[in-house]
Amino acid sequence: EQAVPRLLLVRSEHLGDVLFTLPAAAMLRRALPAARITYLVPSGLEDVPRRCPAVDEVLHLPFPPPERPADHSRWAAVVAREAPPLRGRFDAALLFRPADPWAGALVRAADVPVRLGYREPATLPFLTDGIAHRPRAHAVDGALELAGLAVDRLGSADRHARPAAATEPLVVPTAEDRR
Repeated sequence: EQAVPRLLLVRSEHLGDVLFTLPAAAMLRRALPAARITYLVPSGLEDVPRRCPAVDEVLHLPFPPPERPADHSRWAAVVAREAPPLRGRFDAALLFRPADPWAGALVRAADVPVRLGYREPATLPFLTDGIAHRPRAHAVDGALELAGLAVDRLGSADRHARPAAATEPLVVPTAEDRR
């Protein structure tokens, strides 16, 4: 019997960037239906992936704001505090931000065995495999390509699963949201 893959999806930036990765979460759900999908986002954005039917669990951390230089010693303290509880919980991590030393340091310190992301200088030292960053491509396309790499690494009966945009909701509002 094949083990259920445990995936950690990470986007350490803005609301729009998180939204652009939800089609990849839906693709992963279709390709790996039994997978346990956890999404890690910056504090304050956790409600977005929480409303995505493809996501099982949402975590958040105070990632450094992408528009300002980060304090590396402060982030090292966050990694030292947050990586130990993540150890042994995930088989693979997908880093959706092209240049992301913050999430890279975290998933490496958490000993996630498969770490996938963009082969960019800031992220590459933390990865076990990656894809080329194509700056002119839409962020959704890059996220889907990264999810495809994860499916290839973890195996699936449907390696070419793609979300059906018209029939598969990426965000489902709560009754309170509708009010």
